Amino acid sequence: MTKDDMTTAQRLDGKALAEKILADVAVRVRKLTHAPGLAVILIGNDPASILYVRNKERACHKVGIAFHKYLSNDQFLPNADETQLLEAIGFLNLDPEVSGIIVQLPPPKGFHADVLVAAVDPAKDVDGFHPRNIEAFLAGRATLTPPLIAAVLRLLRESDAPLAGAVIAIVAKDGVLRKTLGKVLVDNGAHVTATTNDAKDFIPTLRSADIVITAVGKPGVITGALLKPGAVVVDIGITRQPDGTFAGDVDAASVEKVAAAFTPTPGGVGPLTVAMLLENVTRLEELSAQQLR
Repeated sequence: MTKDDMTTAQRLDGKALAEKILADVAVRVRKLTHAPGLAVILIGNDPASILYVRNKERACHKVGIAFHKYLSNDQFLPNADETQLLEAIGFLNLDPEVSGIIVQLPPPKGFHADVLVAAVDPAKDVDGFHPRNIEAFLAGRATLTPPLIAAVLRLLRESDAPLAGAVIAIVAKDGVLRKTLGKVLVDNGAHVTATTNDAKDFIPTLRSADIVITAVGKPGVITGALLKPGAVVVDIGITRQPDGTFAGDVDAASVEKVAAAFTPTPGGVGPLTVAMLLENVTRLEELSAQQLR
């Protein structure tokens, strides 16, 4: 697809796609004799994290997945330390009512994301962030696809952008995201370059890319002037603004005049990632049920 084929860019509706996936998940959950359960550990008061946890809770209720929320913030257990949280994770690892566990990232200062994630039983790691699961994913042996990666791939399919032969720029500082997402795209025949918004190659990398995937967390950092005409842009970044609204990395007003398609914020990657997460939770419970037969 080229920019000449349209007057404004296609908005990739992650929310609508998520609703279709959640409808399928609800059907699968009803077929199970034991309802899946998702435990979420939220530390601190990061607005984006609170939003994501709230959306996960609503989605769980919608499809019939039991939701277990463990908070350590201004509302509940504000003085909990990392040792106490590790004990909670250990309890959840053994809880038969919990099919999947996630530690909502990023945690505040004083907590170590790598330590907390590594404490989760790999068999219950529905985010796919545990080191053993990352290793398995990179080796092509993973049981589950990380929800964020699954969401990005689903949105790219929706855009009709071919991956084989495409030049793709990943704008992110997160090494795990760059490595795992990059591998999937390369496996699909793409030519991938990872950069950051403060790197010297940032602008030339974007201007040569057929597809841009951004996860910076800086509103408006991706503008239309930086893009190749007809590019497809997937916006993972999300930041709460002073007025209480949430914005992505993409400056939608300028990008929609240049891009072939892009994901809006909110309503793009976020809801679809939640749906893919619940699909993973359901898959783990299905596998558990098969083992008991």
